[in-house]
Amino acid sequence: MQIKTISKIIKTKLNSWLNSITDEELKKELKDNILVSGGSITSLFLNEPVNDYDIYVKTTDLAEKIAKYYSKNYPEIKVFR
Repeated sequence: MQIKTISKIIKTKLNSWLNSITDEELKKELKDNILVSGGSITSLFLNEPVNDYDIYVKTTDLAEKIAKYYSKNYPEIKVFR
C-alpha cells in the first residue's frame, strides 16, 4: 500500500475517534498531541488486516484527561490509576 493511502486511512480512523468525543476542548488538544504507531502501520504496508491502532499522547496530563473523560462519560469502563 502507498504511504499516501496509509496516511489517509489513519487520518480517517483518528477523525472517527475524535468525532466521538463530545468535549470540544479535549478534542482540540488531542488533535494537536497524538500520533499513531505500532503494528497497524506495518499491517497496512503489507496489505494485511489491522487489529487495532496504537495511539500515543504527548503528555501524561493529556492521558489523564482522556481517562477522566471516559470515566465520566462511560462509567462501565474501568480506568486504572
